[in-house]
Amino acid sequence: MKELWRTLHLSPSSVDCASVLLRCSALLFLHRYTL
Repeated sequence: MKELWRTLHLSPSSVDCASVLLRCSALLFLHRYTL
């Protein structure tokens, strides 16, 4: 986990990508239960 945090801190672009993936997964999760 520490190594993962190091890579995230070194590359902010990966953090943005991770946040986007989390948002997409959350939206898909909501759509599944709303439909």
